[in-house]
Amino acid sequence: MTVITTPPKPIQSPADITEEDLANILPPNPSVGLAERYFNVNGCRLPELMAMAMGLTSVDGRELGNTDIEPFVSMKFRKKVVPTAKDLMEEIKRRCKLDSSKKAPSCRHWNKDKLVSWLKENPMSDVIDRVFVQLEEEKLFNMLTKAAEEKTETAKKNQTGAWVTLEPYLRLIECFFHDDNRELLMRTNKALTRDELDARNSDQRPVDYWEAVARIFNDDSYVFFSRMLPELHPTFADVIDLSFDKVPGTISAQEARRRFSDCRAKLVKIVSKWELSGNGFGQRTTEEPQFGHMEEEQLEEGDNRSSFLDSGTREHILYLWHVADTEEVMKTS
Repeated sequence: MTVITTPPKPIQSPADITEEDLANILPPNPSVGLAERYFNVNGCRLPELMAMAMGLTSVDGRELGNTDIEPFVSMKFRKKVVPTAKDLMEEIKRRCKLDSSKKAPSCRHWNKDKLVSWLKENPMSDVIDRVFVQLEEEKLFNMLTKAAEEKTETAKKNQTGAWVTLEPYLRLIECFFHDDNRELLMRTNKALTRDELDARNSDQRPVDYWEAVARIFNDDSYVFFSRMLPELHPTFADVIDLSFDKVPGTISAQEARRRFSDCRAKLVKIVSKWELSGNGFGQRTTEEPQFGHMEEEQLEEGDNRSSFLDSGTREHILYLWHVADTEEVMKTS
C-alpha cells in the first residue's frame, strides 16, 4: 500500500509563519508566546527583536526598539541590531496576521520612517509576547550599556598620566618656581659637595629639588591659578584654575624632571629663534645671562613671542618662558 504524504507548505518569509506553523515546529508550551517562538525560529536575529519592540516602553519610560539613542548609536557593528525596511515590513505583516482587527496596509513602498511610525502606533497586544520582548530588549540594552561604560572606563584608565590639557603643565610650571622651592632651584645646576654626595643614598638625606616639585604638585592644599597674560597668548586672557583636581593624577620626582627637561628643550629652541630674529637685544646665546629676557621697551611695542611657537608646540611653553623670565631664573631654567 502506497501512502501519499503532502509536503509541508514552504515558508517564504518570517511573516508567513502562522500560529499553526509554530505549533508544528515547536512543542506547545503555555508559557511561551508566539513572539518568542517566532524569534527563536528565525535564529534570534536582533533586528527582528528591535522591530517587535517598537511601540512598547520600558519600566522607566524608555522607548523600546529605538536604535537612534545610546548605546546603539555608538555600536561598532550597528547593522547587526538596526532593522532594515524589509524587517519592518515583515513585522507589520506578522502583527496583522495575529490580530484580525488590523488590516494589513500596502507598505511595500513606504520609507523606514513611515514603517516605524505604523509599528509604534500598533504595538503588540498579547501580554506574554509583550513581556518577552520587553525583557529581551532591555537585556540587550543593559548589556550594550555596560559594555560602553566599561570601554569608557578603560579609555580613562589608559589616559591616566596622559596630559591632554594645559592645566597639568601650568600647575607644574607654578611648582617649578614656587617660593618653597626657590632655594633648591638655585642649587640644581651646582655641583654637590662631598657630604651631599655621600648622603645621596642615606635615609637622612635632604629632599632634592625634583622631589620638592612633585610633593607640591601632588598636594591638593596647594591651590594655583594661572597668571592673566592676554598679550602673551589668547589662552591666558583669563585666569585658569590649576587646582589638583584639574590634573590627571600624581607625578613622581622622575616624571617632574623628565617633563621639565622636555619643556626646557622646546623653550630653548623657541627663544633661540626669537633672539636670532632680532627681538632679543644683541642676539644673545644660551650661555648669556640675559638670554630670552624681555626688556620693558619691547613689551611696550607688543609681545610677539607667540609667533615663534613651532607647529605642534603648545602654549604652556610660552607660559614657562614668561614665568622663568619674570622670576629672574631664566638661566637656571
